[in-house]
Amino acid sequence: MRQIATLALGDLKQISRDALMILVTVAPVLLSLVIGYAVPWIDGTWLVGLPFALGDYDLLSLSFLLLVSPLMLGVLSGFIILDERDEGILMQLAVTPLSHTRYLLYRMLGPVLVSTVLSFFVMPIAGINPLSLFEMIPIVATMALEAPIIALAMVSFAANKVEGMAVSKVLSLILIAPAVVYFVPSVWQYTAGILPSFWAAKAFFASARGSEDVWFWILCSLCYHLFLVWFLGRRFRPRG
Repeated sequence: MRQIATLALGDLKQISRDALMILVTVAPVLLSLVIGYAVPWIDGTWLVGLPFALGDYDLLSLSFLLLVSPLMLGVLSGFIILDERDEGILMQLAVTPLSHTRYLLYRMLGPVLVSTVLSFFVMPIAGINPLSLFEMIPIVATMALEAPIIALAMVSFAANKVEGMAVSKVLSLILIAPAVVYFVPSVWQYTAGILPSFWAAKAFFASARGSEDVWFWILCSLCYHLFLVWFLGRRFRPRG
């Protein structure tokens, strides 16, 4: 536990010294404030009398918001791992009581936990909560699994932070999945099924619309996310 506490303290210091990392950490809260306060204001001032309002897409906005937290935290974790790999810290861990396995578990479970907790805060701020607590917990937790997938994909396909930035931009495609589920007809939307966020979005909209097959989509989403975490975790190497 002492090694984990040391790592956590080091992470907090590193984040506090980097403006970009601070912005990444608070981005979900800022976005929830936009959805909760700016969108109603725009609807009530600029869009009065028009046949549509931004508030009509509140479910789409919330599904997008719930994916932003794991995306940001996954990118943050990926950059920290790339930094520590570049500095040779990962190889030094091999001779400490903190094994690579424990290190990786800490790096993966931390963003999942923070993302899950953060999701329960941003929904009230955004003023949208169409899910029952019984279904919300597994859906939010499954969405949070996007974080380790993103972090592992970054360290698997990038050799340094510059390449990691490029990979993270590609991985941000997970954010289009809710729009695909929301707008694209049912048959064609499965072309986005390679994205893990697609299955999480299917579970989210099924729950929000009161569909009876919500638990089927939750199970599909959970299985696919865990498979990707396992697959990418096996590709992880301490040295690039």
